Amino acid sequence: MFTSTPDGRYISVNPALARMYGYNSPEEMIESVPDIATQMCSNPDDREEFMRLMQEQGKVVEHERQFRRKDGTKFWASINAHAVQDEHGLIIYYQGFTTDITKRKWAEEALHEEATRRKILVDQSRDGIVVLNEDGSIHEANKRFAKMLGYTSEEIQQLHIWDWDTQWTRDQLIEMIRQVDKKGELFETSLPPPCVRIDVALDEF
Repeated sequence: MFTSTPDGRYISVNPALARMYGYNSPEEMIESVPDIATQMCSNPDDREEFMRLMQEQGKVVEHERQFRRKDGTKFWASINAHAVQDEHGLIIYYQGFTTDITKRKWAEEALHEEATRRKILVDQSRDGIVVLNEDGSIHEANKRFAKMLGYTSEEIQQLHIWDWDTQWTRDQLIEMIRQVDKKGELFETSLPPPCVRIDVALDEF
């Protein structure tokens, strides 16, 4: 927890916050940080944004920003805080608590990077690739697959597997999808002539 002033000084911090920022004690942190914006914020403009929100809303909820520890290393944190005003309505200090969310941010970035790499591989593939939802609708299809069926990338998203497979009934295809296990087991479907048989895997999301 912390109490800080609009001019960027800490009035009080608890031991947990001091440790989060790499200081040995609350006293050391308070004495060592006369300017929160330039010393604690990875981007000094973030402090201005924090103060603007406090002025307009009187509080911030899950305000996520990157901060800097005593040794200069950066980490992500979420701040929940409120403004305390004097009898004239002027803000005299902020009170709140900070949560380290670095591991969550790293996980989110890793997932985003993996999704980006996967999309590039799918989009650039010379093969037609389609990923189905459990109801038989298309979750994802690359441009090559859309071209194979004669649709645009936007139009292909509106299709279901029975819109191109004529060898099975809708109910049979739904049952085949249900039988696909979590290992990504394949089943056969086909495109209209002159296209050939394709293998389809059900991906889980």
